Amino acid sequence: MLETALVGGLAGLAVFFCFRWREEKAHAKAWREALQFAQQEVTRWKAEAARCAAVTNGSEGKLQETHLGLPNLEALLKSRN
Repeated sequence: MLETALVGGLAGLAVFFCFRWREEKAHAKAWREALQFAQQEVTRWKAEAARCAAVTNGSEGKLQETHLGLPNLEALLKSRN
């Protein structure tokens, strides 16, 4: 009788820990995927920061003034006629 109770108890504990292990494994996988996504985003934002730094060209964070060359509307209308 005691042996049956011990075997049943051990089997119950084994099943319980098996389910807990599967749950923790899924939880760890979700955390790993979240970490990989965060690392990709950090890499992407570092590249974006480097691109922005190249645009500012070392002007202490101030953007350079650029000439905006829009086409001349009158010249476009004359060329259409």
